[in-house]
Amino acid sequence: MLCCAGHQASLLLFALLSVSSLLLVDGSHQDQEFGEAVGSRILQTNPDAHEVHCSRERSRAAWEAIDEYLMPFVEKEKYELPSKCRLRPDNDMFREQEQHKIHFDINEWHCGFCKKAFRAEKFIDQHFENRHKNLVDNLVT
Repeated sequence: MLCCAGHQASLLLFALLSVSSLLLVDGSHQDQEFGEAVGSRILQTNPDAHEVHCSRERSRAAWEAIDEYLMPFVEKEKYELPSKCRLRPDNDMFREQEQHKIHFDINEWHCGFCKKAFRAEKFIDQHFENRHKNLVDNLVT
């Protein structure tokens, strides 16, 4: 049983490291600073933070890893992520758009907002960027 628990902890650590590397944003380290709290280090976000520029593809890959590896562990252990945690699904800047992708067949995608049809996911991604950009939450809160 101890071996299994150690294996789970290793998998969780791997998932967290993988996800955190995918969620890193160019220049984001300039908007963050470390503050010392009683015996621990806390990453604090600068209140004057700028827009976050994150690749949709990297975000999708990160959320697949989060959903597959991290969230089952969080739910099993009954952890509650803080409301501003970047690992909360509610804080995914592309979540609204991703939930409005309708995938009918291998070459058939539809926009859930305007019902336009596309032959590949990359084209519906471009459509979201061009036509529904207002639905991306790109400000750091």
